[in-house]
Amino acid sequence: PSIVNQPDSLNMTALCWACEGGKTLIAEILISHGAEIDRPCFIDGTTALGFAARSGRHETAMTLLARGAD
Repeated sequence: PSIVNQPDSLNMTALCWACEGGKTLIAEILISHGAEIDRPCFIDGTTALGFAARSGRHETAMTLLARGAD
């Protein structure tokens, strides 16, 4: 697997962290380098889209949807 999809000790990927923090440009860069857009993260299986949505990061959520997130 690509290092871009490597989870940390909380089972969070760089994409999930970027989306939770509303870092849209970083999310786009990660996706362009192979980040799995619908990969479940954290202990509850939340995806990057879920993190963006529940954190109120609307621009990031819309970007993920435009890139094909479910």
